[in-house]
Amino acid sequence: MKDSINCERIKREAYLALLKAGHCLSMPAKGWSMHPAINDGDVITIERAVPLCLRVGEIIAYKKEGESNTIVHRLMRKYRRNGRIYFVTKGDAVHNYSCDQVVAEEDILGRVINRERNGKTTYFKNSRSIVFGYLYAKLLLYCPRLLHFFKKTLRRIKLR
Repeated sequence: MKDSINCERIKREAYLALLKAGHCLSMPAKGWSMHPAINDGDVITIERAVPLCLRVGEIIAYKKEGESNTIVHRLMRKYRRNGRIYFVTKGDAVHNYSCDQVVAEEDILGRVINRERNGKTTYFKNSRSIVFGYLYAKLLLYCPRLLHFFKKTLRRIKLR
């Protein structure tokens, strides 16, 4: 057990070192919690982000110490407490009022800047995607029942 924890710590530190050095990380997404924005098997690209600069609605990646998976979810809100920044995230496919557990700033790996699916790249850094993500986050948080309509609309809109 101790060896697996050390392995995960080394992997997390390697991710952070690469991101801090200005490199981006590309990795396949696993799971459906971010459907329809990110599907299982999509290749996502993560860039380092200063936690203070992250905006509600952006898709962020984090890895808690001692956990084996990198989590990619939408930022729902952020707040300060005792001089530290905390983040509340939620997967797009989760249709209830609850959010994930709180994420501390040191667990943040960065923001997802694009995804590749079927040879096409969708960018999440342009202003249209940022506004769309913000509205989606607010709708997801306060009106999860309206998401059925919103997801149909999402399929029709081509995010570039």
